[in-house]
Amino acid sequence: PLHCIVILAHNGLGTFKPVAKLLPNKQVIMAMLTTHGSFRSNPLTITHTGLGQTDIGLLSGELSSLQQEQLTSQLNSALPQVCFHQDIKKKQWFKLAINCVINPITAINNIDNGEVNDKRFSKQINLLLTEIIELSQVENIGLILTDLQAMVYQVALATAKNCSSMRSDILADRSTEIDYINGYIHHLGKNNNVATPENTRLWQQVLKLKS
Repeated sequence: PLHCIVILAHNGLGTFKPVAKLLPNKQVIMAMLTTHGSFRSNPLTITHTGLGQTDIGLLSGELSSLQQEQLTSQLNSALPQVCFHQDIKKKQWFKLAINCVINPITAINNIDNGEVNDKRFSKQINLLLTEIIELSQVENIGLILTDLQAMVYQVALATAKNCSSMRSDILADRSTEIDYINGYIHHLGKNNNVATPENTRLWQQVLKLKS
């Protein structure tokens, strides 16, 4: 129904357009990004392992200021801290960049998040981020290399002992979100005649791990 709010809560990009095609034109569709820690302990149970912050924002449709406040309040009562952002798309790209680095590197090398900060990955990280920055400009998102480098370092440090979701999926023989992370960058680059060799290489490597 049109009065319902659809919230996309997942890693990566690339689901908004196909979802929007299935819904009415004025449907409210939102993005949700979170840094809460969790893992799937069995098919029907998610275990919460660490507090974080959740960011939400509009991708399409409209919400009044009062509706934004009410929704944020409801979500906060379930699992704080939740913040509403007017520019959620830029936050999506920031998180995409972090995931494009940490997730495939940890999955391919079978390492904890903290090891991504090892110097042996520095050149690879810079290549990945440079490709992402170039493509972000296609969607009018301004990203800065030093900012992304710092964020990757901070996230890897803060979650040093954690197993990334992609590595967990590979170890559990589950499908990964790689098509919506580095795979998204590959396809966006292809559609805009922008080369993304490093993101493409990691996308293909993770696909081979799963196969």
